Amino acid sequence: MNDTTRRRFGVGLAAGVVGAGGIAHLAGDASAQADVTGEFTASGAEATLSDAPEAITIDATGTASVETSGTLDQIRVTLQAAPGSLGIDDLAETSLFEGTAGEYDLSGGLLADHREADADLFLPERGDTKTTDVRVRVVAAAIVDGSVAAEASAEDTVGVTVTHEGVVVAVDGTAAVTIEG
Repeated sequence: MNDTTRRRFGVGLAAGVVGAGGIAHLAGDASAQADVTGEFTASGAEATLSDAPEAITIDATGTASVETSGTLDQIRVTLQAAPGSLGIDDLAETSLFEGTAGEYDLSGGLLADHREADADLFLPERGDTKTTDVRVRVVAAAIVDGSVAAEASAEDTVGVTVTHEGVVVAVDGTAAVTIEG
């Protein structure tokens, strides 16, 4: 993606979580524990651009599961990100309604979906290269009786590197039109 004419690039994820499961006690003896299974890894992206990026996309796929002794309404999976020093924000969300485990596939735009992020955060001065750390998180929540009964999350930090190269053409001068007769 080091093409100066290509202005859209993505940060890809292969997602899952080990540990970080939450346990909540429900009415009576029921309980729930949420997990995103597997390993959680995120990979960054690099681009050489002549202008600010138009979009930075984060894709996350993986498996979420819930162990419960009660009735499960759904598993809600949320993709979140925090670029640079900005706060974490939800980028995308899906719900899994079939059973206690399922695959998720989420995609969110860092510039389009994050409340505070803008392209200037990632763009260095002309001729420079800048790496911006982006904290990426996937959260799985067990929803029981309309409320969050348990939650699990995993996160990783990736680098988004942008080199600002481009051609600037400037023309100065004056012009005059004369008519001779």
